[in-house]
Amino acid sequence: SYPIFEPHWQVTMADGRASGTIRWKNTTYEFENAPFYAEKNWGGAFPIKWYWCQCNSFTLNASNHNLDAATDEIPLSVTAGGGTRKVPLGKLESLGMVSVHYNGTFYEATPWLGDMVWEISPWGYWKMVGNCTQGEIPFFVELEAITSVPGVKLRAPTISEGMAYFCR
Repeated sequence: SYPIFEPHWQVTMADGRASGTIRWKNTTYEFENAPFYAEKNWGGAFPIKWYWCQCNSFTLNASNHNLDAATDEIPLSVTAGGGTRKVPLGKLESLGMVSVHYNGTFYEATPWLGDMVWEISPWGYWKMVGNCTQGEIPFFVELEAITSVPGVKLRAPTISEGMAYFCR
């Protein structure tokens, strides 16, 4: 990895399942076959602008979607992320991706496979649109998320202050 392209981000599992226990504040919570997401991030600091959205727990009435009648769970996972980061010669680079796992197939919309645009507010509104025009499975995806919940501040790496609470 090259420090000039920091941060580095890798989704290691977007549509997984996990079973186990979590002990928090003297209470043990058990879970079985729960939707699971894992990623790794590394580098010296977060980008100038950064966004991330992930959901892997969708349910609808199975009879309306040609799914197994024994479950109302949809085999769907959506992961989107990107931002603006510094690159050599004082330039900025804006990049992102919207990916969809559906029924065992992976769909990826990135700038190098088509078009990817995003509109993100500081908090409460995220819109990402991807149009994959190359590869075996061309597709279009639009993801819009809105919340009025205030969220929590995230402790993240910064170049000037080290780990700091500075974003939601």
